[in-house]
Amino acid sequence: MDEVIQILKLFGVIFFILLIGYYLIPVGIMYYIFFVKNREKWKHKRIQNSFPKKSSILHEIKWSVISLFIFSLYTLVLYKSILNGDTKMYYNINEYGILYFVLSPIIALFIHDTFFYWTHRFMHLKGVFKYFHLVHHKSHNPSPWAVYSFQPLETVFQFAIFPLLLFLLPYHPIAFGAFILYNLIVNTGGHCGFEFLPKYFTRHWFFKWQNPVTHHDMHHSKFNCNFGLYFNIWDRIMGTLHKDYLNKFDEIKHK
Repeated sequence: MDEVIQILKLFGVIFFILLIGYYLIPVGIMYYIFFVKNREKWKHKRIQNSFPKKSSILHEIKWSVISLFIFSLYTLVLYKSILNGDTKMYYNINEYGILYFVLSPIIALFIHDTFFYWTHRFMHLKGVFKYFHLVHHKSHNPSPWAVYSFQPLETVFQFAIFPLLLFLLPYHPIAFGAFILYNLIVNTGGHCGFEFLPKYFTRHWFFKWQNPVTHHDMHHSKFNCNFGLYFNIWDRIMGTLHKDYLNKFDEIKHK
């Protein structure tokens, strides 16, 4: 009985930390900057002309909190697995060298982007969509609060990447934390609805492979396109990059 109580307490702590530190604080800051403080000043940077309705934002918050509850269960099991030494997490940088330590978050990004692209395509299949991905696409004009607005089955898919990486590859906690931080920034920023990257971004030989906010915002408004997360490499290879993507980005930057 005592062990059950300890597990429930640990779950409560994890849920609280994720709710506050992984959702309310970063998303709240992003929302305040773009939708409150600079709403009119940066209106010319809006990808869609209108702003999301209050009912849509409340929908996003509700489903994001449900997703974080499920993610907390994931995290609890993963935390116990790490303590038991079941994952490949390591703590001495010298064990794999500084080069691998630096490259490991980048490797995680490419693995995650591939995982995300193909699971995302799967969730868009006709017989699958309403069970996995419909809730997220209720946000045709998303706000940052939509970042975790998933149905339970999608939540299982979306957060599976974290245990998958830790069981497949060795990760130092700092390197893994850097990956999670970058994921949080890209994911939250991708739902802000404002394009703030410079004009040359989508034409530059290096940056053009990475996704600005316009990329994911068009996925919400156009639906069956732009499936990548960090990069548009798979979208280009598979022909799912929207034909007006570059023009839309240029249009916003020339306002």
